[in-house]
Amino acid sequence: MKKVSITFLLITFCLNFSFAQYDWTNAKLYLKNREVLSGEVKIPVMGAGMNLGKETLKYRIDKKDKVSDFKPEEVDSILFIIEYNKKVDKKKVIETRLQTFVPVFLNKKKSRLGFVEILVDGKLRLVGKTVIDNFGGNSSNITIGVNGGHIYQNDYMRGHNQVMLLKEGEKPEVFYRDTSSKFFRKRAMKYFKDCISLEIKIENKFFKKEDIQDVVRFYNLNCAK
Repeated sequence: MKKVSITFLLITFCLNFSFAQYDWTNAKLYLKNREVLSGEVKIPVMGAGMNLGKETLKYRIDKKDKVSDFKPEEVDSILFIIEYNKKVDKKKVIETRLQTFVPVFLNKKKSRLGFVEILVDGKLRLVGKTVIDNFGGNSSNITIGVNGGHIYQNDYMRGHNQVMLLKEGEKPEVFYRDTSSKFFRKRAMKYFKDCISLEIKIENKFFKKEDIQDVVRFYNLNCAK
């Protein structure tokens, strides 16, 4: 009975894991071979700290077309063209937002490639990623910037539940949406110890975790080498 229960949990987890994905979204797909494809793209939502499979990107021209798979190493970038609803003077209007996703190494060993959204570019990059962060595939805490409904998330994480600081040759520094302010401040001060002026601003709470995009811009402008 115990064996059956464990098998059932594993099957449930895998099913939830497989279908918890970004929805099909209009995009331009730029490949490493310089080919540019226009159509619809979706990328999988993976598990935090786990890699049960390749983050294979799926592409199709439209709903009637066959689906093609592309590995992260084949992709240069994805430009999502997102239409979302917004209220202006109590009227609902449709606006367009562009979001750029790129494949990056998610570990120092450079053995795991995954797709992330560029939030701030530069010598130090801030990128966003949506992950399943608890066992069982429960995605109730996930808010996705390009998912069904296309309601644009204009906050410091752009609707993702994970952001990463990326420096060339270094292990990504990961922060989650539910990271406490105290924990964020402690880790950020340690991470930015090479930038005294920024470290002081973080210590004095001039910059909070909600200001992470401004923190990265400050570092790139004042301290990046």
